Parts: sequence; structure tokens; C-alpha cells
Amino acid sequence: TLELNSLGCSESRIVYQQKLVEYLNDFKDKLSGESKIRLNKNPMRILDSKSEIDQKIIANAPILSDYHTNESKKYFDELLKYLDILGIKYSINPRLVRGLDYYCHTVFEFTTQKLGSQATILAGGRYDMLSRIMGNYDVHAIGFAAGIERIALMKKYNIFVIKPVFVLPIGKNNICYALDIVDKLRLHNIISIIDPIGKIAKRIQRVLNEDAKFIIFVGDEEKMNNNLKFKDLKNQKEYIIDLEKVLELLK
Repeated sequence: TLELNSLGCSESRIVYQQKLVEYLNDFKDKLSGESKIRLNKNPMRILDSKSEIDQKIIANAPILSDYHTNESKKYFDELLKYLDILGIKYSINPRLVRGLDYYCHTVFEFTTQKLGSQATILAGGRYDMLSRIMGNYDVHAIGFAAGIERIALMKKYNIFVIKPVFVLPIGKNNICYALDIVDKLRLHNIISIIDPIGKIAKRIQRVLNEDAKFIIFVGDEEKMNNNLKFKDLKNQKEYIIDLEKVLELLK
């Protein structure tokens, strides 16, 4: 699940943080020990608390979006419009925050219910103000961090519907040609992986272990004739075709 929230601009966050502290002060004695410390240092992080006691308190806390400026609302609404146009499903999580002051506007996480308490697979956001803190001026920026071990664990659930195309060069002298093929596939938004190392039998086995659908072989003959050997692993048929035809088949 793609979860989204908007932190708004620094102006709206300052106003919201004041309102949040006012609300939480009424429950100060009931907060968890960690949240009591955060109340004075970084109150917005309390919204991200996993404590059941804190969760009950913040359930009725002020909502950040209620304090957004008109500009911040417009920015977030426009982002959601683009996601809708692209058919990307999402869920708005008003409690999704970042504790660092340089974050602004959109924050996001990809989460799953399949890994228990380790729900977040990838998390990120926009942080235009980071450059200013480092002594420069605001620079539009976005970044994320992902848990490699969590992505690996998710593979067994077969959630990665789009399978990559594997490109296998035959011989070192064909690696450059294979790289050019991979680059062109990616320019057409086709996920592709080049595997140039090892004996061909072992490389094919690696492809099969990944449950891939297609292999492209690039050897001396293919390079000389400017075409490809395209194998459909589902029906085990091979075709000698040019790249344009491959692009048509994979779209």
C-alpha cells in the first residue's frame, strides 16, 4: 500500500505544532516515557508512536491538513490528481510524519500487512530545506530509504507482478551491445536486467530462479545482423527479431 501525507510548508507546520502541543499537554501524564521526551523536543514524532497508550491519545489529536496554507493544499491536491490519472492507488495517512525540520509537503511510505510489525518497506519524502540547513538555499529534493531484507522477504509473496526481461550477452565482446539493448528497453519503461557473468547455463538457471518470462540472447551473429534472439519462457519458443519488434511484444 502506498501511504501519503502532506506536511505542508514550514508556516503551516509551526501553527500546527503549537496546536498539537496544546492538545498533548492535557494528556502529558498519560503519555509513554518516550513521548514525554518528544513533547518538548519533537512533538510531531509522537504521531508516529507505536505505543497503544499514545495511539489512543493521538486518535483525537488535531489533523495537520486542517492547518495547511492554501498553497500547500493546492500542491497536495494536484499531486493526488496526477496519481489518479496514472491509476496509482494510494491511501492518505494523516498520522504519517517526519521529525526532521527540513522535510516539507509530501511524505510517503510503502507498507504491507504481510511482515507483522515490520510494516514499512520503503519510506521517503520531499526535503527542499535540507540544502539551506547545510549553508546554501532551498533546492527541490526528494529521497527515500528501503529495507533490502524486507524487499527480499516480500519476494515469496509474489507481489512483484511485472517480471524483468533478462539480457544475456554471449561472450565479453558482446557486453557493450547488450548494455545498449538494456538501455533502450529501459527508455521504453521495460524493466530489464543484464547478466554478463558466468557460464551461460548457470546464467539461464539464475533467470529461471527469478521466474522471469523472457530472455534476450546477444551473440556474435545477433550483433553482426543487428538483431536479437528472443525467448519466451512460457511456450519455450525462440525468435530472431529486431529490437523494434521486441518493444512491440513487450508493451
